[in-house]
Amino acid sequence: GRRTHKYTFREPPVETSPPGGALCHFLIKIYSEDVDMWMARLARSPHNRLVHFVRDPHEMAASGYLFHRRGSELEWTNSTQCSRDLCTLKEAYGANGTKWSADVMFGEMSAQPWLREYGCTHVAGEGELPHETYYTCLNALSAAAGLRAEARRAYPTMRAMLDLDESFRAHPRVYQLHLHGLLPAAFNSTVPRLLRWLGAANSSAPPQRAGRLLRAARRKNGRRNRTHDAHIDRLTRIGYRATFTSRTALAIRTGSKSLSGGDKRALAAWKEAGGTPFLRELLMRSSLGADR
Repeated sequence: GRRTHKYTFREPPVETSPPGGALCHFLIKIYSEDVDMWMARLARSPHNRLVHFVRDPHEMAASGYLFHRRGSELEWTNSTQCSRDLCTLKEAYGANGTKWSADVMFGEMSAQPWLREYGCTHVAGEGELPHETYYTCLNALSAAAGLRAEARRAYPTMRAMLDLDESFRAHPRVYQLHLHGLLPAAFNSTVPRLLRWLGAANSSAPPQRAGRLLRAARRKNGRRNRTHDAHIDRLTRIGYRATFTSRTALAIRTGSKSLSGGDKRALAAWKEAGGTPFLRELLMRSSLGADR
């Protein structure tokens, strides 16, 4: 029943009427420059809540490698210029600038120094030169080298995610949602816990209070005498279908059908080893590592 607004880098929260009113703010990923802004938003009202998605770093790298190698997000992966997802600005520029000013700065920067740093090089004459774009890099490298390149590129995102995971671990109004809890085998137990947590207006509310989300589901269903658990079950079934069986979900599902047998073995070895040493170190700092 609530509107949802999607955000990217350096976009301030949309104001609602009344201030702090019902609106779902959705960030695909949070950048380190934006953390303070969103923490201030969380603190504005005791009714504000944050669901923070946490994912195993080596699984993030493997998924990102497959996703970008197949040609997704070509607007930046196949560009010779920098962008927020490929390059970084000095912290002072990023934290004090706007999305527009950052875009201007990135547009004047070549991606080649970053590609070289990620290991996106090829032999040219007597030396090595970076590939022209990140997309051409991933499609030229072996799977093992491409996975390492993606891990280096995505490191700032992983670091921000796990820094927040560490900071939020004891926060009463933050729900740390490990992404493996949304796999098919765990989905039907994870989502009801999340819905019950979201249903309380604040941390002191009784757990049986369902809140606006569940009341909206009851009205839509047209059966006012149903229990809260029945509405939670219904929302969970809707969520499962949308996540795993809808046309949209099937269309965007990342696969590895284009990989050769050797590349598939490299991907399996990467997953078995847990990525690289610095990814394993990040993992052990996180609540995911504590679960193991």
